[in-house]
Amino acid sequence: MEIDKLSLSIEILKILLKENRFVSSTFIHRQLVREGIFHSECDRVERRRILRVLHSLETAGYVVSKIDSPKGKVPQEWKINLKAFPYLISLSEKEVLSLLLAITFVPERYRKLSVFKHGLRAIDRLSLFLQEEEKELIKESFEHLSHFSERFVEVDDKTLSLIFQAIREKRGILVRYRNSNLREIFPLKVFVYNGVMYVSALRDKGYRTYLVNRMKVIELTEKKIPDYLRKRYVGKAFSFSFESPFLMGIKLSSDYVKEEDIEKGVLLYPTQFFIEKRGDFVVVYLVGFLNKMFVSWLMIDDVVGFISPSEEMIKIAKERKLNRQYEELSLKMHVNKRRFNSFRNLFRSFLIEKEKIFKTKNVL
Repeated sequence: MEIDKLSLSIEILKILLKENRFVSSTFIHRQLVREGIFHSECDRVERRRILRVLHSLETAGYVVSKIDSPKGKVPQEWKINLKAFPYLISLSEKEVLSLLLAITFVPERYRKLSVFKHGLRAIDRLSLFLQEEEKELIKESFEHLSHFSERFVEVDDKTLSLIFQAIREKRGILVRYRNSNLREIFPLKVFVYNGVMYVSALRDKGYRTYLVNRMKVIELTEKKIPDYLRKRYVGKAFSFSFESPFLMGIKLSSDYVKEEDIEKGVLLYPTQFFIEKRGDFVVVYLVGFLNKMFVSWLMIDDVVGFISPSEEMIKIAKERKLNRQYEELSLKMHVNKRRFNSFRNLFRSFLIEKEKIFKTKNVL
């Protein structure tokens, strides 16, 4: 039975929604044949029907053509006009299930924020065709569990929404930070570290990281950040002026990680750039920092020894161009050794401070 024009229009729109790119009538014809709607890709009558429907949809504003006036043998292509379908999107069942799964890894306490709430509503709307039992099974079977040392600080919903808007529009915001004077900053990205939310931004004095919970956004400004500046700093996170990145290694016990995981290139630390089992130990090379946050991070892990910077580390770091990833990282041996020794002193003083806790009379 021949398909009517309305049904054919719907099938073509479904194909264009799924592809979301410019495609030819040949491509559309091939998809319709695969779906069993048409019979042959060589049928010229079927091809003419597709072209008539496409022209009608373009006239109605539902699709857009790529070439204004195609000439010669250059084939015309069409794409869905998303402005005509602001709330319509074509997703497969697997794609919707994947979205549901992804949102389960967002910590529960962040889901009530507006920047996530709208997305959650959209996912619920998109998953209407799924069985309730199936959706509940996903929510119950996948969960983000916080580390025992992870913190959490409430953030103002309006503040975060304005930061998010400024990032999208590449605009500045006028803020008051820690009850200081008003300042204009240009937010680059929001990130969460150890349960606490930060925003990295540029201001007249350079790059800086701010605690979102200590910030109050007054308004968005009209000034915009140039793309070259945004691209230069968007890969950074913390902006400690005292962090002085350096190369170092750590030793872990041989049973800390399985050998097959090492062979697969398991990532134990975010700044790790090398891992290998050597004798009774697992050796990891990573970029370290001169601050208490990095020291405390290593304190809670099963580290059994530190490794001083070596020629091997320098060679690997050069091959991977780590100095581009870590702006202040030096690939000179004497600089890395000096910073590594400073790290050892910082680690030692950190241990002494913690030891005082057990020597005080206030311990029960």
